[in-house]
Amino acid sequence: MSVTVTVECPDDDGMVHLTIADTGIGIPETDREAIGLPEETPLTHTRGLGLWILYWTIQTSDGTIELEHNDPSGTLVRISLPTASQSS
Repeated sequence: MSVTVTVECPDDDGMVHLTIADTGIGIPETDREAIGLPEETPLTHTRGLGLWILYWTIQTSDGTIELEHNDPSGTLVRISLPTASQSS
């Protein structure tokens, strides 16, 4: 498995953009769907706390996270966070 991390410094939008791409087994569709919901239920949940912690930390920091399939295998995680000057 390989992992690539790319960071783009703030542009006109004042956000830092971080992209993490791996060639692993990927994040299951049910996990990717579950973190976008307002709460975990017995029918919609993830396999662990890692994605939930990441998602809610980014959300409370006024950022965004997107999870996608990496072609041909793995996951793309795109995170955008405001700079310190943008978040105050």
